[in-house]
Amino acid sequence: MISVFKVRRFGCEACGAHRDHLSWDYDPVPVCCDQPMSEGSTARQTVQIITDDVPGGFTVHNGFKQPTTFYSKSEHRRALSANGMKLAEKGECGF
Repeated sequence: MISVFKVRRFGCEACGAHRDHLSWDYDPVPVCCDQPMSEGSTARQTVQIITDDVPGGFTVHNGFKQPTTFYSKSEHRRALSANGMKLAEKGECGF
């Protein structure tokens, strides 16, 4: 099972307080009024983590002397920069 890191809404049954808490599935439940808070709706938002690595890599056939495989986007940008090139910005090439 994959653990999810997201904003969860907790409520205290004793005093009626509500708290939004950013946590993993396995994190302990917050405490209020010396008792665990109950979890309410969790469908509000999740945190997305975008990584730089590319599992398996990608091969670029244009711009280099021979096809070159890269395993991260930053590695590709560094190689382009070393050869005096860069990725086209939106609108630069008529896109």
